[in-house]
Amino acid sequence: MTPFQGTLFAVLGLMVLVWFASVSKLSRQLRERHPEKYEQMRLAYMWPRNLWQWFSGYDNSKPVFALLRFLLCGEDAALRDAEVSQLSSFLRRLFYVYLGLFLLLVTSILVQGARWKPAPVEVSSGARQAREQAFSLHREKRWADAVAAYDELLAESEPDAELHYWRGMAQWQLGQPDEALRDFRRVIELEPTNFDAHRSADRILSNQRRWDESAEMWSRYIARLPSSAEAYFERGGANFHKGDLVGAQADAARACELGKAEACPWAERLKRR
Repeated sequence: MTPFQGTLFAVLGLMVLVWFASVSKLSRQLRERHPEKYEQMRLAYMWPRNLWQWFSGYDNSKPVFALLRFLLCGEDAALRDAEVSQLSSFLRRLFYVYLGLFLLLVTSILVQGARWKPAPVEVSSGARQAREQAFSLHREKRWADAVAAYDELLAESEPDAELHYWRGMAQWQLGQPDEALRDFRRVIELEPTNFDAHRSADRILSNQRRWDESAEMWSRYIARLPSSAEAYFERGGANFHKGDLVGAQADAARACELGKAEACPWAERLKRR
């Protein structure tokens, strides 16, 4: 919160206290001088009468709306009471000023939120060199050495989706699909819309014939990105292999609608089955 916002917040808090004190005074004036109007507005029920009512969801909406209508519609004029009209005029001005300051505070907070950016993560030159060395080992297909390098980096910089992804790829090359799957799932936790991690996890699950898990994984992805033709196409494949031909056809048709040309003939073939 900026100093400006803090000042606005304090002013609004003070205005609330003034509002309640003034409303209480107006209510007393109406009760003593204009009892019929007081009863009509049900001002006797403005405030809870005991602690139980305070904590049990006391409904004072009728007197509150009646009070706002009295103030904003200028009903005080019909009473021909100078003191009541003077206090009502003050409350009207207070209400409009409060509303304006409240909107100003909200706007200030929203603008500040839109401009906020997380501070960039500073990586030391030594860490950058170690990272580049790990990727160099990966490019040279020295999978075991690359995994060891990724392990050291992750011990110091977890969470890091990129390192988890490439360690998973290296472990997959080493014939360690379960370890690779754990890394891909960690990437998905950190970046729920990372398509490459989903596809790599899907390939391992498919090789292990874990079709239900694959379909569920793609469903979660689609829930976040419902316009992804590739995701529908991939889930359709999982549904097909687990025997859900209706679901597979629906996914293929949706992928076709979203622009995945490869899905269109498949959707037609499934429709005829």
